[in-house]
Amino acid sequence: MTGAALTVRKILMLRGGALGDFILTLPALAVLRRRYPDAAIELRTRPRHARLALEAGLADRATDIDSAEMAEAFAPPPAGEQMLPAIYSGYLAQFDLIVSYLPDRNGILARNLRHAGVQNYIAAPHRPAAGEHAADAWSRPLQAPEDQAAGPAIPRLNLPEKFLRSGGELLHRACAGRPAAVIHPGSGSPAKNWPLENFIALAGRLREKHVLQPVFLLGEAESNWPMEAATPWPTVKQPGLELAAGMLSAARLYIGNDSGITHLAASLDTPVMALFGPTDPAAWGPRGTRVRVIRAPGPGHDMSSLSVAEVSRRCQNLSAGDSRR
Repeated sequence: MTGAALTVRKILMLRGGALGDFILTLPALAVLRRRYPDAAIELRTRPRHARLALEAGLADRATDIDSAEMAEAFAPPPAGEQMLPAIYSGYLAQFDLIVSYLPDRNGILARNLRHAGVQNYIAAPHRPAAGEHAADAWSRPLQAPEDQAAGPAIPRLNLPEKFLRSGGELLHRACAGRPAAVIHPGSGSPAKNWPLENFIALAGRLREKHVLQPVFLLGEAESNWPMEAATPWPTVKQPGLELAAGMLSAARLYIGNDSGITHLAASLDTPVMALFGPTDPAAWGPRGTRVRVIRAPGPGHDMSSLSVAEVSRRCQNLSAGDSRR
């Protein structure tokens, strides 16, 4: 990263995308916080994601990436004009460093930032290059040599207990105080989902073999799933990210597909069993000291080819000996 000797007082990071993309960008935020400890970091992202970074101390202020004024940054200036509207130019010019993860295929954003007087702008990659993990790709443009020598980028959310408490209590009630295995059976794409009947069968094994109480966690994409008719296990629907984070932090074990919730669980240091199929875990897998990834076998990595017995076996040691929960 160039400009390391600059005086940096205010930093703006532009980050769109889904929850998983946001979680995998946390190491980049941590690099900025570490390199510029006295700088104020503003994060433009989706508001529900931003609160996680604010509560973890990785950002000082958050604004909405989908606001109308942000759309102006991607609009070519009218004919004969060279700059963005004055009010927006003034907003952008206050930052000593702007880092963007937004796609800018035509270079309009970069040009508008130059016209706005922004001197230091880093256009980070929108997607990782072949053979590179997304967390590494998104951290690399910001790193000093000593950061690069530290090893793989691992997302971490150190959230305060008061933020997590309500979700922990919700999980405690759902599992009647037993050690819990939180199961999130969905994702943003049906092709990435292990069959629901397999998750239900796995839940029975977790209860019988591992003495864990299964609790199903459903997000927006799964809001209409008829879970009450499909499974006898407790189900929590659309709790919101704050309650979900508290539930995940209090769980003895988490099992899920390639989803944002899986990345969130890993960032909270919860033992995670992540089930992958068509997406490549070498690029998009969750990272953490207690994360295990199992990929469906076969040339197409069809999720239905992953057996309940194999997933249950791989869960055997992951939750064992976790006395903290």
